[in-house]
Amino acid sequence: MRKSQFEKLRLMMRSEGITASELIEMARPKDSPFHDLFEWDNKKAAHEFRLMQARNLIRTVNVFIDKDPEISNSEKLVNVPTDSGKGEGTYKEMGTVVRNIGEFERALSMLRAKLNAASRAVHELESVAHEEDPNTAAVLALAMRSIDTANNAIATLH
Repeated sequence: MRKSQFEKLRLMMRSEGITASELIEMARPKDSPFHDLFEWDNKKAAHEFRLMQARNLIRTVNVFIDKDPEISNSEKLVNVPTDSGKGEGTYKEMGTVVRNIGEFERALSMLRAKLNAASRAVHELESVAHEEDPNTAAVLALAMRSIDTANNAIATLH
């Protein structure tokens, strides 16, 4: 059973692709190799979804305060992981985080992880584009150099 589901997934991805909804349906049977990768308790899943929505809201919404001149009108928030790296991080104003060495280091660590993920994604696209479309590969190589420049700049902040 497991091998046939992996084969079905591989064929779908190779031909028409797969949607998240299709993968969930493939994972629904308890004997699916993907089943344990999902939260099937609806109460827990709903709470996790609301946490994801809250994180997106915090990252994308700017609060403007007109009446208090002491508060910055557009202070962006940055996610600061916990000391242990486990549990829920907090979102704080960037100015506050920059002034706290420990929080700043944790925020930089998260930024490095995001840049590394972006670097891997660009590298994967570049390697495929290199064979298919040299012009696209050249643009992706430029993007890769930009990510490397950002990584190098951040490395100097230790």
